[in-house]
Amino acid sequence: MTFREALVLAYREEPCRVLPNAAWKTLREVDRFETSFEIENGVVVRFEMGDEEGLHVYWHRDRHPPNIPENRVGHLSFVLIHQEYLQAFPVERFEAQKPYFRLIHRNGPSNVKELPSGFRMVNVNTITEADAVAQMIRDCYDDLNLSGESVQKWATYPVFDRDSWI
Repeated sequence: MTFREALVLAYREEPCRVLPNAAWKTLREVDRFETSFEIENGVVVRFEMGDEEGLHVYWHRDRHPPNIPENRVGHLSFVLIHQEYLQAFPVERFEAQKPYFRLIHRNGPSNVKELPSGFRMVNVNTITEADAVAQMIRDCYDDLNLSGESVQKWATYPVFDRDSWI
C-alpha cells in the first residue's frame, strides 16, 4: 500500500478528523514531502507527511500525538494539524495561528426551509459574481484577504461543483 492509498482509506472514514484541509490539496503535494504510515491488521493507524521545516499532515487512529523529537519541534516553521494534536506543539512560538473549519455533506436529505416570498436560490456565476462572492466570504472573516480572482480560480479545481454554490 502507498501513502496516498493509506491517506485516502482513512480520509473516507473520517474526513474532518484525518485532514484539516481538502484531500485533493494534500494529495497533489505528496511527492514534495517525506511520508510515513503504519498499518496494523490491515487497518491504517497512523500517517505523517512533512519536511525539515514543517509538518503538513499528521493523523493517528487512537489520537496519539506525534512523536517528534524536541529539537525538531523547535525548528518547525509550519504545522497543519487537527486541534486534537495541538498539545504536542508550543503553539505560542508560531507567528500565525489560524483555525479552519470544514463542513461535510453526505448527500442525504437536507433541511431546506421554504424561502420567504420574493426570494429564490440560483447558482452563482463564478465569473461575473466572483467579486461579490469574495466580499461575502471576507465579511465572515476578520483576517481574510480574498479576491474575486481567487474565487474564479477555485472554479478550475477538479473538485469544484457549480451546484454547491448558490
